[in-house]
Amino acid sequence: MSEGQFLEMVHTNNINTSKEEYMEIIISKTAELTAASCVGGAIIAGARNKEMEDLRKFGLDLGIHFQLVDDILDYTLSEENFGKPVGKDLREGKVTLPLIYTLFNMGEKDLLRFEKIFRNHKADEKEYEDLIGIVRNSGNIEKVRAEAKYYMEKACTFLKNFPESSYKEDLIALNRYIAERNS
Repeated sequence: MSEGQFLEMVHTNNINTSKEEYMEIIISKTAELTAASCVGGAIIAGARNKEMEDLRKFGLDLGIHFQLVDDILDYTLSEENFGKPVGKDLREGKVTLPLIYTLFNMGEKDLLRFEKIFRNHKADEKEYEDLIGIVRNSGNIEKVRAEAKYYMEKACTFLKNFPESSYKEDLIALNRYIAERNS
């Protein structure tokens, strides 16, 4: 987690952050914590190595899924629904996947305009609203949502060898809830 937090700080206000760098951040910061939590539960339950590894992989993909959805919600929900201001990550200079995709496809004029915002760490509310609107209307929210769905489905594949139980059902339900929360 510390490594992920450090990487996030290094890439704060860096509009040249790549998808690979972003994924390294969220895996280190969010997904590994989720994976460790799943393994911890497996250890307490006395699981075998294969079961622990399957739960670790489930947790890793669940964490990626969670973070992708969280990053989408930062652009799509209202403060009343989300519990934090819309665009909070953007205002903090966090470059998330919806923004990375949008910046990659942005015209040179807009890109230079928003590069200045990130470089100077100063923007007014209209500039943030403009960028949020561009991200919302770019089609990239749907692209990231499709990637989140991929990780949701992939996570569930690691549960297939576990017997049917209320615990397995709860893990699947949690994974589904992440995809459906305020979408």
